Amino acid sequence: MPNPPPPWHHLQPQEAVAQLESDAGQGLDEPGVRERLARHGENRLTERPPRSKWLVFADQFKSLLILVLVAAALLAGAI
Repeated sequence: MPNPPPPWHHLQPQEAVAQLESDAGQGLDEPGVRERLARHGENRLTERPPRSKWLVFADQFKSLLILVLVAAALLAGAI
């Protein structure tokens, strides 16, 4: 079984450009861009939906120290 080629980030710049079938001075031509977009899709990260403000607020009370301080404030308010 043949060895796979090394990852592009382990190569010399000229070798990486050749392996990625690009041109260091010009970049990709228009047909190359269209072909790679069709094959790989856009270069975007998937985004998580934002957390609700209620959960962000509730996260503030996960620390034991914060819970002790809230309990002390309630006790002081009751007295």
